Amino acid sequence: MIRDLDDTLDAILDDPAAPTELRTALVSFETPDRGFAPPQATVNLFLYEVKENRELRDPVPIVEKQGDVFIRRQPPIRVDCTYIVTTWSNQVGALRVAEEHRLLSQSILWLSRFPIIPAGYLQGSLMNPPFPHPTMVAQLDPNKNAGEFWSALGTPPRPAFYLTVTIAMDLRQIVEGPL
Repeated sequence: MIRDLDDTLDAILDDPAAPTELRTALVSFETPDRGFAPPQATVNLFLYEVKENRELRDPVPIVEKQGDVFIRRQPPIRVDCTYIVTTWSNQVGALRVAEEHRLLSQSILWLSRFPIIPAGYLQGSLMNPPFPHPTMVAQLDPNKNAGEFWSALGTPPRPAFYLTVTIAMDLRQIVEGPL
């Protein structure tokens, strides 16, 4: 399911209406550690954190009648998938900084157009969702320390922003029988 989210985000960044420079950039989901050196301008979405969104938890089972039998299943859990979005250039000096900052700005602006991911971008298991997939772009999280993150990866700090997408994950727990 998370791979389907990666594919969905890739589809959003590859949309023909997206800025040309953003659309032609490589999209990567690799860990941006000290060995990360993409061959061209790149938007990197590193999946940083996955956690249940308890505010959206629904404890009420879903009950459906199928023929003479009632089917009861647990509602899907809602999961926040948080990416750290960075941009990379193979240019040098001021040209590298300028290209990375342009790509970062375009990424924020483009992704901010989608407070909920439109159905046309959804890939694989994310298609036909029981709930919409909301996004939060460039929201500050006081519980995250960017310096510690970059230090752990052994690389100098970079400009970045967080992208959080909430997806629904079906627990596949079904009980059949009388109501």
